[in-house]
Amino acid sequence: MTLSELIENKLQQGNINLSAKNISGISMPKGKEDLHVIVIFNNTFQMEADLNPTTEQLRPRPALTKDQVFQQKTEFTAGNYGDYLKYILVVGRILK
Repeated sequence: MTLSELIENKLQQGNINLSAKNISGISMPKGKEDLHVIVIFNNTFQMEADLNPTTEQLRPRPALTKDQVFQQKTEFTAGNYGDYLKYILVVGRILK
């Protein structure tokens, strides 16, 4: 993970490289993987669900075989000046 310092009049930014394993017990077709990342700051939060994943995909969603490990890089930016990172939550799910 990389994270910018808190600087007055600048939004805190960062990115995280994630590794995840498909433990669903099934293979997932292309477009159905959803490694759902929620970034929580002291006053705001950011998550991919804020954007509509059913329209144009914001990132590749490859087909995954059972037990396959895959990588994802997620970038994030605070919503307000003075917000600082508190938590990053990651949940794997399958899109319907």
